[in-house]
Amino acid sequence: MASPVDFARQGTNITTAATSWAVNVGSPSAGDLLIVLVRFAAAPGAVTFTGYTQLGSDASDATDDTTAVYYRWADWAEGATDTLAPTNSVKGCTISWEITGAINPATTAPEISTVAIGTTAANTANPGSRAVTGGPKDVLYLALMGLDGEGNAPTVVPTNYANLVTANSGTAGAVATNCSIGGGSRGILASNSDDPGVFTHPAATTGWTAWTVVIHPAIAIPGPVLKRRPADRFLTRR
Repeated sequence: MASPVDFARQGTNITTAATSWAVNVGSPSAGDLLIVLVRFAAAPGAVTFTGYTQLGSDASDATDDTTAVYYRWADWAEGATDTLAPTNSVKGCTISWEITGAINPATTAPEISTVAIGTTAANTANPGSRAVTGGPKDVLYLALMGLDGEGNAPTVVPTNYANLVTANSGTAGAVATNCSIGGGSRGILASNSDDPGVFTHPAATTGWTAWTVVIHPAIAIPGPVLKRRPADRFLTRR
């Protein structure tokens, strides 16, 4: 077996407040798993993200921001972008991960840690531990974070993680109406759990939010088993 693969990442910077966001997803192949991290720079109201299932959401980090994680099993109905629609006109940002080699979430959905929340101090965003249900398994972990304010996206992922990707809402307008997000990935064979360390990031204006997501591997399909006929053991080589 092998861990699922962080095949591609796409960031989207929503720098103008809107009620319809075109989220970059990279035209995934059918059978890929999409994970999308979203941060709204102000209260979004009700959110429509057709075809996606919400894995986690939090708005308790002492701001009016909301951070959420969604997933979708790609079926080629996706284009280069998918539409996310908050009822309130807000700025924000998204990151989508295209994961190959993952199990269909109808069988085993991605799993998410308890949300971790912090305040303004730099280099403190620390996603919580997440156990692998049914482990040990060859899994892929995502360490995810978001914070409010301008120009404060993470610059380094937690130790042993890789593939840093970030997005932001720009710098126009008040600091309170902007935000940044970031994440990284780590594949671990025969893993029961992981607890990422801290991201390296500037200070937040008010607070940060962080999660760990675990993605389960596809089930291996065994090949045909060739059996000898009972009479074969009596054959001799000439």
